[in-house]
Amino acid sequence: MKSESRLLARAVVSRDKLARAAGGTLAREIRAAFGAEPPAVALLYATVDHDQEALLGAVREGLGSTPIVGCSTSGLMGRGSFHEGNYAAGIVGLGGPALRAAAAMVEDFARDTVARGHAVGRELRDGLQGASPRVVIVHGDPLGGADFESFTRAVQAELGCPAVGGGAGQPWGVFAQTYQYLGDRVRSGAAVAVALGGEFVAEIATSTGTEPTTSTTTVTRTDGNVLLELDGRPALEVYSEFQGRELLRELDNEATAKVALGVEFAAPPAESDALTPYVVRAPFALDTRRGGLVMAAPLPEGIRIVFHLRSIRAALEGAEQAARAGEAPAGPRDPAGDGLRVQRADRAAARQARGGARAVAGPTGAGPRRRVARHAGVGRGGAVRIARHLLQLHVSDARAGGVSPMSDEDLQRKQAQLLAQREAELHALRRQHERALSWWSTFHALETDVDAQASLQSTCDRWCGLLLDELDFQAAAVLRIGDDEVEALSWPSHLGEPPAAIAGPGLVAELRARRGGLLNAPEGALAALAGALRLERFLWCVISPGPDLELLALAGFDARAARFRVPFVEADVEQFQWVARHLETVLRNVLLMQTLAQHERVQQMHEALARQREELEQRLATITAQAETIRRLSTPVLELWDGILVLPIIGAIDPHRAENMMEGLLTRLVATRARSVILDVTGVDALDAAAADHILGVTRAASLLGARCVLTGVRPAVADTLAGLGVGFGDLRAFRDLRAGLRHCLQEQAERASR
Repeated sequence: MKSESRLLARAVVSRDKLARAAGGTLAREIRAAFGAEPPAVALLYATVDHDQEALLGAVREGLGSTPIVGCSTSGLMGRGSFHEGNYAAGIVGLGGPALRAAAAMVEDFARDTVARGHAVGRELRDGLQGASPRVVIVHGDPLGGADFESFTRAVQAELGCPAVGGGAGQPWGVFAQTYQYLGDRVRSGAAVAVALGGEFVAEIATSTGTEPTTSTTTVTRTDGNVLLELDGRPALEVYSEFQGRELLRELDNEATAKVALGVEFAAPPAESDALTPYVVRAPFALDTRRGGLVMAAPLPEGIRIVFHLRSIRAALEGAEQAARAGEAPAGPRDPAGDGLRVQRADRAAARQARGGARAVAGPTGAGPRRRVARHAGVGRGGAVRIARHLLQLHVSDARAGGVSPMSDEDLQRKQAQLLAQREAELHALRRQHERALSWWSTFHALETDVDAQASLQSTCDRWCGLLLDELDFQAAAVLRIGDDEVEALSWPSHLGEPPAAIAGPGLVAELRARRGGLLNAPEGALAALAGALRLERFLWCVISPGPDLELLALAGFDARAARFRVPFVEADVEQFQWVARHLETVLRNVLLMQTLAQHERVQQMHEALARQREELEQRLATITAQAETIRRLSTPVLELWDGILVLPIIGAIDPHRAENMMEGLLTRLVATRARSVILDVTGVDALDAAAADHILGVTRAASLLGARCVLTGVRPAVADTLAGLGVGFGDLRAFRDLRAGLRHCLQEQAERASR
């Protein structure tokens, strides 16, 4: 295959909590993978906990003029692992002589969505400079109410190539803000797109990362992007019921964003290579005022919905299926291989191009783990190798698959990564626990409010129907209304607008004194409301089924038909009064049943929360114990020879660590009665005056037990820093490396033995 046709892909993932450190790592590894030729474009993704501007700035510094496009996300998947929430960042580099790339951003794309999509498509087409567009990747903010699908279709129409992408999000609760990147800009409420062109073919394989359940429903009412009703009930109520039921059933599911809506294809398109017969959409926000779900695009009324559950297992398996559907290699995949494959137009060249891409982007394996069972005939050099091997076993990760020779810098970095990983897991568990408590509280309040609104409103609607059918009245109304609103509506019109605060008992006090009674056409009372209902002669009353609920009920003759009606008679008044009392009894029973049902649900939630809290506490204890184990392993005391101990020091020395070092060393000195101690600081990059004092304190404590200490592995940079600070080690002898220090201790042993 000619070199001009090679397409290279490389993916890197970082879990570093510091945004600039994570960005530097991503840029450094991508730059090293591509060598002298920089990538044509870089796709950057990061969770919302990261400082987005600092992360992008660090990547920009490392990659120079390479275009950078990306967005914040709820999580990312790479190298066969799944990272969600907290701190995770990933980058995909795409390059090669055959690849051309162009990028564009549009802000506030909720306005003139389609027109702006066409403008972005034209900008991308011009940016490719004549290269044939093969695929376009689009990311947008889903929280601004834009029709993301229409925007993507408009971009696609200008380029005439397949499109892939989605909305950015965060992993829990109602989304607050998302971010989009282009170049050195970080924006919110925007959309970004990158078009890839050249002499290759892009194949797209999709996976939802979810699996369908047996729960189905039908869309009965929508308003633009807002899904208002499912099966005639508020959509938020149906969604919350399903979400709460599944959370109680699967508390061990590690995925934080769980519920999605699957829209079945009426007939799967023949040209589609989708892996499931569903278009899966996730709600991006909650419309609590109207009880609806905000979607990325409108859903037609009457369409059937299947609830889907998202899990880490489903996401990983879906990525593997997508890779196999694109004829990519099986096994753990980088994000570069999940959903996008590049190949030459002819099939023979395609196989070669895929092989070339895998050579760059594929994961590397490690050999089987080996342990040293015994060491016979070990000389002085062998003792040093044994010490280094034991130290590697202490800090090597068993999941890496083996122990390879590691430099001192690698040992220090590995130890720091393990400690940071345990701290991140501990922090994540605490945050998950706090979110669970907050979620249950919010869900309980929301569910109570939605249930009360729906049941009471339906009861009031039925009562209005009863008035119209049984009493033969032309109009009727039942309104939930507060004291101030009742008084404002009943304020006499000839007095003008009612004041903000009305003094005296007024009409409201009279109504309360005559609760359940009737006023027949009071002069000036409720004139505004009766006029709005076009009632000429009407009856009205106030009903109070509960301490926090007031209902204003009216019934009467339509003004247009009043001349054909006889005045109200006593039978009408008695029947209306009976219906009002009956309604009050019904509403009291409704509230009572709601209270009992809610009490039972709250009890179930409390039990589930207690189980979850117990599980979180167990996991918290496990991670705390692991962190303590790693802390102890950070200062191992090894016996190199009879009577000779070595204390390897890696990383920074703080007072707490110095205390642990001293405690561990003194304990081993008492147990082994060693006379010589080697303090090896090869793994220390920087040593200040405070750290030097800690080391001298350790040597003085060891001397009280009859042991002499020597210092080995002082680097030139460390020595220069100490000299500049005027820090000395007194009588503590220093040697170039561990070998020289061990030789000196053996000579001292020989001299003591000959005396």
